[in-house]
Amino acid sequence: MTSNLTSPGDRNNSSVMADSAIDDFLQPGEGKIPLVEGHTLFVNATKLHIMRRKAQKVPSKMLRSLLDYYFDTEVLRTHSATGEKSSKPPLPHTIIEPIREYVMMNFKVDPTQINIMINRKCLDAKRKTKH
Repeated sequence: MTSNLTSPGDRNNSSVMADSAIDDFLQPGEGKIPLVEGHTLFVNATKLHIMRRKAQKVPSKMLRSLLDYYFDTEVLRTHSATGEKSSKPPLPHTIIEPIREYVMMNFKVDPTQINIMINRKCLDAKRKTKH
């Protein structure tokens, strides 16, 4: 994967912005827990708890919060869920797959619906930067 993604790790504005920094989300650390068992994607436990509370029982809110946690607006606006039917490259599989699994397991959402929600978030990010 050769995109321009990085991650500032667990800073307040943590998100993916370059390949080398994706590693920050793929390694355990203080206060981090795996987003989904069996994957090596980690999330700050306190931030995940806050995201869950804000999302309540709405899967799209949780998905959007997770996407904002891992990706900055620039990455979202220039990528898509799968890269299929789009000229945009897919979001990094090592991050997107655990997010999909987390939402499917906790909200009982169909995988095709998750891709629609991800693509909608990416489109919203693109629209947001045009203003």
